[in-house]
Amino acid sequence: MNSDAPDPASTARLRLGAEMRRIRELKGLSRPAVHAQTGDDASNLAKWESGARNIPADAMIRIDECYETNGLLVALRDMAISIDHALRVSDDSDRGHDKDMDYVRRQILASLAVVGTSAVLPPLDALRHLMGPDRVQDWDEIVWERALAFHTQPLPELIKELAQDVLDVQQNLRRLDSTTSSTAARWHRINAQLLCLLARALGSAGHPRESRGWWNKAREAAELSGDVQLHAFILSKAAIQGLYEHRPVQVLVSNAEEALLVAQGVPCVGTALALAVQAQIRAMQGNAKGALTALKEQARVFTLLPSSVTDDHDSAFGWPEERLMHTRSFATIYGSNMPRDDEAQRVALASYPETNARGRAQLRLHEALHQVRTGDVVAGLDLAREAVSSLPAHDRTIFVRFDAEAVLTAVPETLQSHRQRAAAVEYQRTLALPRGTGLDA
Repeated sequence: MNSDAPDPASTARLRLGAEMRRIRELKGLSRPAVHAQTGDDASNLAKWESGARNIPADAMIRIDECYETNGLLVALRDMAISIDHALRVSDDSDRGHDKDMDYVRRQILASLAVVGTSAVLPPLDALRHLMGPDRVQDWDEIVWERALAFHTQPLPELIKELAQDVLDVQQNLRRLDSTTSSTAARWHRINAQLLCLLARALGSAGHPRESRGWWNKAREAAELSGDVQLHAFILSKAAIQGLYEHRPVQVLVSNAEEALLVAQGVPCVGTALALAVQAQIRAMQGNAKGALTALKEQARVFTLLPSSVTDDHDSAFGWPEERLMHTRSFATIYGSNMPRDDEAQRVALASYPETNARGRAQLRLHEALHQVRTGDVVAGLDLAREAVSSLPAHDRTIFVRFDAEAVLTAVPETLQSHRQRAAAVEYQRTLALPRGTGLDA
């Protein structure tokens, strides 16, 4: 037996104790307050919560009643004992091991039966975490599901699910000491991907301050994973979001340059996104030559991306042709010296899935901005109003708002007709409608 392996009994006690402490703190109870209600000594409670000592059955019943957990803590204690008993069976006794593991399964069913009769649903994840770490491959699937839902799921729901995912992954990361380096790298990669999605969702929903902190955590996790392409992707995505948040240009340029250095010349999505940042900023600064150079290099990188990336029209990690054309549309619309590229917008709009309503609305706003700037104010404002109004509140992201407000800014200060003024007033009312925020919805 490996002398470095954790003691099964100690491990189970630690998990049970951590759950007891979590629920106590959630209830706002101090250890002396628990002593006052149950009669159990506060020093004993500290030992039970730290996993230093087994908790007696009668004490757990009293604490369960005090915390109003409807029998959950009692069930968890029974499970911890049965799991420990099963794990202590020697490896050369297969029959005994099977018998004890069957007892474990019965205990799980009994615990679930307790949960099923509860008036208030207790934290079921406690049962899962007590059984030990999750399989890393299962979390690969969860990340993929979240990435597929990113462009279609209402942001408030998505943020809540991602936040829970991040908490769950943190539970698994705490157990990395007993895993191989390759498994640890996979866990850090999963963590980085989920943190990236959470940062993007928070930023999209209009929470730049909260989003920025999660971007930093995502970068740290990506570094720990050793995945340079994911690291470059996160740096570039944070920079693109920062552009729509009106962050200082030099910060965004620096992030894009860092992403290119991290990617080490490898043609990947992070490289393409960094070039998008450069093209968009240069266009907005009036540097048409520099913007076109970045767009040309981006198009070259796109041809070198694997088909698994360029054919992915649905997930948050894909980078199909419409994303390439979207960048070109942005640069040519916002660039004062850039030649108009109607083909880029047409191709992008035709390629975006109908389910990606946010991306399609942005392209329509690009066209509306062009119409207003070229003098067709009423048509442009009507198109912009339709684009914004077609989205539910939770889909009016900072990206949509950025383009929508640019249309309003482009309206001449002196309007030529009553019709133009009426269209401007109506559009302004549309922009004043509430947008989804994710946290306060």
